Amino acid sequence: MLILSSLAAAELFFRLLPEPPRRQSFRLIYNPELDFPRFYLKDKNLFWRLRPNLHIKSDFVVAGSYRTNSAGFRDREFSEKLSENKKRILCLGNSVTFGWELAEEEAYPQVLQKLLTDQYEVYNCAQTGYTTLQGKRLLNELLQKYRPQVASLAYIWNDLLPAANGVTDSEQKMPPRGVLAFQNVLARLAGYRWGRYLFLQLFSSNPKTSNLSRAPLQEYRANLKELLERCRTHNIQPILVLPPAPKPEWMGGQEEQYRKLFYEPFRQYAAEIKKLAFARQVPLVNADSALAGELSIWQNLPDDFIHPTAAAHQKIAELLAAVLSESKQE
Repeated sequence: MLILSSLAAAELFFRLLPEPPRRQSFRLIYNPELDFPRFYLKDKNLFWRLRPNLHIKSDFVVAGSYRTNSAGFRDREFSEKLSENKKRILCLGNSVTFGWELAEEEAYPQVLQKLLTDQYEVYNCAQTGYTTLQGKRLLNELLQKYRPQVASLAYIWNDLLPAANGVTDSEQKMPPRGVLAFQNVLARLAGYRWGRYLFLQLFSSNPKTSNLSRAPLQEYRANLKELLERCRTHNIQPILVLPPAPKPEWMGGQEEQYRKLFYEPFRQYAAEIKKLAFARQVPLVNADSALAGELSIWQNLPDDFIHPTAAAHQKIAELLAAVLSESKQE
């Protein structure tokens, strides 16, 4: 009884403290998801996923208000039963599709839902930090459950980001499922989160950058092909989405670094999207081309060159709606 009372008192003490600072431990550099165990579950297959039924009004990764439904996505509740006379669209992607630093209704899947009114059910199935490898695994999970007719696929930035310690996504090794489940339960405790931070602070070193990407170009190409093939196998219309990238000359003193590390790889990966869309006759929403000269869609340069403003999301939604309208007429 004394031990339980002491543990309860310790937990109450840690709950009075703010959340511990970020202390990176996983073999990723630019993706902080597993550094926030209060909000993310560790996952054997997907590495991480947002916890279900969250209501966040704090600076969790970025400041803002965020919620997740019972499936762990930033959207209303999903239904496995398709409404009569409607088609279902799954919008897969990473933090751009998720609506990073935007209100939920400003993310392009939610804007698309408004534009399409009652013709479609649009589900925002984005998970922050995902690459094409995680995307294809997630799609496999969602196909049978939600049986969509359309899937938009928006993956590029995380794929080209440097792989920490030279370990690509396809080489990542997660602990056994039982260990992950236990850690996910413990992560609800503030005492555990502070203990984790202090342990890593003392005994863990920061990951190092490498010349490898999280999904090297050849793997990226193969992952995209697999995504498209899986859609076709299930009679789903895939739509590839290429988000915008700011021009290097907009980056001020960071122009050369941005050009070498991010912009030039972006162009290489974008070329793969375009070639694949042409070869497989898949619709392409090229927001990068449509918004190429729009400096106004970037509010946080040079710090954030990945996440555009709500105006860009509006444009992406309009481009998606136009593609859907054209395919409906064919």
